[in-house]
Amino acid sequence: MPKHPGRTALYRLFDAAGQLLYVGISHKPDVRWGQHSENKPWWPDVDRRVVEWHDTRSAAEKAELATISQEQPLHNKVGTPALTISGTTGKTPTRPIRVDLGMWAEFGAATQAMGTDRSAALRAFMAWYVNRPSAPLPVRPFDSAQPDSWSSK
Repeated sequence: MPKHPGRTALYRLFDAAGQLLYVGISHKPDVRWGQHSENKPWWPDVDRRVVEWHDTRSAAEKAELATISQEQPLHNKVGTPALTISGTTGKTPTRPIRVDLGMWAEFGAATQAMGTDRSAALRAFMAWYVNRPSAPLPVRPFDSAQPDSWSSK
């Protein structure tokens, strides 16, 4: 068990000119940086790292979204202004979710083709997933390349 359960680092990665490249969170930033070094093409540009610790992952997640929105790092995709999360909409609080922007756009087009929207589709899926009574598996849009890709099973 970690020394400080829930304790999470918010980190900022800068290039030599001081440009903010990326903001992220991790319980073990050194491990996360190793992962970045293996699959991020911008990693060789990292010159300086700044770490700020938060007592809980939830606090770090909130700080991460705020930092990305305010400081607009060059390589972050989630949390950028197009996906800024508001505190509440109507009476239902919003929840942050990390999704590749390309997949988010495809999902939006697919839900629109089905005559609904992303929020309704996600709520329907979640109700089915947690086995709510009488919640059917949401119908997927038909894909002619994969005839079995849609179903109401």
